[in-house]
Amino acid sequence: TGDGPDEYFTLDFPLELNNTDYLRRVLAQLTFALRPIYEQAITQGGRQKIKNGKGEALKSADVDSYYVLKHIRENLDYYSAELGQGQEFLITAVNWLNGARNQLAHESLHGVDSKYLSDAFGYAKQLAAATRMRFVQDNLIRLQKQVEVHQKSKQARRLPSSAAQGSHEVASDSLQQQGWRLRSSAATPSFAESALPTGRDSPELGALRLKLDEYKKKGDLDNCKLLKVRVDARVEYEAHVAEVTASIEDTRAGYQKAWDRDDFARAEKLKARLSAFEKELRQLRDDPDGYVKRILIYAKYPLVGPEGLKAMGVSVSGQELRDAGYTLEQLKAAGYTGEQLKAARYTAEQLKAGGYTLEQLREAGYTAEQLKAAGYTAGQLKAARYDAEQLKAGGYTLKQLKAGGYTLEQLKAARCTAEQLKAARYTLEELKAGGYTLEQLREARYYLDELKDAGYTLEQLKAGGYTAGQLKDARYTAEQLKAGGYTLQQLKAAGYTAGQLKAAGYTLEQLKAGGYTLEQLREAGYTAEQLKAAGYTAGQLKAARYDAEQLKAGGYTLKQLKAGGYTAGQLKDARYTAEQLKTAGCTLEQLNVGGYTLEQLKAGGFTVEQLKAARYTAEQLKTAGCTLEELKAGGYTLQQLREEACYYLDELKDAGYTLEQLKAGGYTAEQLKDARFVEQLREAGYTAEQLKAAGYTAGQLKAARYDAEQLKAGGYTLKQLKAGGYTAWQLKDARCTAEQLKAARYTAEELTAGGYTLEQLREARYKFPFLKDAGYTLEQLKAGGFTVEQLKAARYTAEQLKAGSYTLQQLKAAGYTAGQLKAAGYTLEQLKTAGCTLEQLNAGGYTLEQLKAGGYTLQQLKAARYAAELALKSLGYSDGQPKAGQPKADGGYTLEQLERLAHFYRS
Repeated sequence: TGDGPDEYFTLDFPLELNNTDYLRRVLAQLTFALRPIYEQAITQGGRQKIKNGKGEALKSADVDSYYVLKHIRENLDYYSAELGQGQEFLITAVNWLNGARNQLAHESLHGVDSKYLSDAFGYAKQLAAATRMRFVQDNLIRLQKQVEVHQKSKQARRLPSSAAQGSHEVASDSLQQQGWRLRSSAATPSFAESALPTGRDSPELGALRLKLDEYKKKGDLDNCKLLKVRVDARVEYEAHVAEVTASIEDTRAGYQKAWDRDDFARAEKLKARLSAFEKELRQLRDDPDGYVKRILIYAKYPLVGPEGLKAMGVSVSGQELRDAGYTLEQLKAAGYTGEQLKAARYTAEQLKAGGYTLEQLREAGYTAEQLKAAGYTAGQLKAARYDAEQLKAGGYTLKQLKAGGYTLEQLKAARCTAEQLKAARYTLEELKAGGYTLEQLREARYYLDELKDAGYTLEQLKAGGYTAGQLKDARYTAEQLKAGGYTLQQLKAAGYTAGQLKAAGYTLEQLKAGGYTLEQLREAGYTAEQLKAAGYTAGQLKAARYDAEQLKAGGYTLKQLKAGGYTAGQLKDARYTAEQLKTAGCTLEQLNVGGYTLEQLKAGGFTVEQLKAARYTAEQLKTAGCTLEELKAGGYTLQQLREEACYYLDELKDAGYTLEQLKAGGYTAEQLKDARFVEQLREAGYTAEQLKAAGYTAGQLKAARYDAEQLKAGGYTLKQLKAGGYTAWQLKDARCTAEQLKAARYTAEELTAGGYTLEQLREARYKFPFLKDAGYTLEQLKAGGFTVEQLKAARYTAEQLKAGSYTLQQLKAAGYTAGQLKAAGYTLEQLKTAGCTLEQLNAGGYTLEQLKAGGYTLQQLKAARYAAELALKSLGYSDGQPKAGQPKADGGYTLEQLERLAHFYRS
């Protein structure tokens, strides 16, 4: 059934459910999903229960889809937020589903197509998902799947198999299992019974014709005319039946042909048309008299009218005739009463215009409201025996009723209130004479003054429920109301002041007992002395805005005034001295707030400490004559004495303030320097930055035992520190780098003495000679990573580097010449082996003999372009010119070559 999470339904084929049945189940499931949401909206959302047609509030168990959807529409904002759905979708879904439910309830659905059912599933499933009711969602999913299976089954049973098989087998598996076959001749759906045979009257028409013959034989012209009309109408009816019957036969034949040709689309259309014809035929046969009556009414035969229909015994309502176009005059002539025409929705105004009397309209049941719309006056309705209450309900005003002749008694009987009659211009005297009570006249909003002027006494007004306050507004005095029996409490509640009741003879004790406040008694003029006698305390009188001077005059003591909460200022206004208030226990702060001057407070015996505690400044006390020593002893700080009392630094120093105290008081190093505190600055805690701002040099701060790091943090440059005498060692302790000290013009010797390493000096980019001059040995420099080139640049000789274990290759690569290497003790063979060229060796001072002894050939020496004379000499030639034709020595030089070479070198 789907009534709960564990209750399901199963439909087995060939049980047939149509789409309307499925739609009904969809709406039932939707009800199950929405009931808890409706309950939550009532119990938690603060929404009102929906009511049924009887005005009864419905519980969640009693609501169906109609009421719960209606509740959603009336509380759209709430449900939209609760379900998480947009209002546009929600109102669309609710309206659609509610419309489907209403059509089901009123049985107005003419079949449900697949599209309509699919829409129902779509809206219902989305709403069910929003409610988070899982079992409902599952039921809807199963139900929709079942619909699909059912539709496929019906389609399989409806459509034949392939035409080549010669027969139309049903596709449904369930039908095949039962061995059912659907032949082509059996494919035609069921039809209504055939029409009557043509060419022959029906029994009803035959009877009418026989009756007509009787009237003709009798010569009854009137009945012949009327019966002829009925015969014609019956003939038209049966002709229509025959026409519809023929259409059914034609459509049936067309359906069969389409079915045989497998034209199922056309067969479907013809089937629908056939159903419409069958329905029309059933309606014709179910109500033949109604059809004939409609023909008679709407055909408007010349011989037939309302009278003729009546004479024929055809029962026709006024509404039917009116809808057929008959006029009011025709209906009236046919004897239709006002009541019958009222049922035909004729207004009173129309019937009045049609000649119906007011009496007839009253008998027809027209109300006074309807007759008023027809233009009848109140007087006319009164003459027609309508009472005042009916006219009042019909919208006639009391003025119209009064003008129509209704008496005050009749209007009162019509439940007209005094207020309504007052609005109708009835006077107070008339209403009073007409029996309206004082209470009713009060409700008519007559003023108390008017009632008083109308003769009502104070006793009557009191008995009528008027309060003392209302009578007060009517200008009754407190004395009159007291005499009239009103109590003091009633008079007080009425707003009479204590002064008015005092004038009415009430005593102070009575007024106090009656609840009048002291403030009200004060306004009544009672003095402090009278109130003191009545037992009021000073505090109570103070709350009532009596000043201290009034209480002092009334006999209250200073102690009582102080206990009553009067401030020192208020007591001062009462001319009490500071000494009196001090004696009475007032504090200095209270007197200070009270406005006593410093001179008055001093005269009252207050000390400097007390005056300071009362927030008097040092300047004020200095002006009042207190000395610096008194102020200092009284607890004023150095800063207060300096800034407020404007004492000079010398005065403060002379008063015994130490350097530390002056520094703590805000004096700068420069100010203290001028005050001769030079030696004590560091001990006083002044920073190097402060002293620098005061103009102290680095040397002065060094003398005051400030270290280099303090001066560096104070903004002194390294050059200033160097000028002030700080060593590299001290600056190293101040975390200065070698590079910074180099920029400050410290030498490498100074940095070395200060503990900087060779690596740090190298990073500071000190030139190598300076490092050498700083005392670093060759071994240290070598260990420090310096290259041979750098050592050479530092003016180390090749001999020194050789002694320092550098190799010949390293020295040669560093750029030492052959001469320098020769001076370092390297032999020609070693230099030659190390790659020194003949030119380098020659430039290094080696002689030709040494070179020749070192293994160099004449060709090598020639390639080295030695001087000719040296070459000749080395070859054994004399100093003279060689003779022409003299044999050449080893080496390949010609005489001409030697001469040119000698000439070249000489030049």
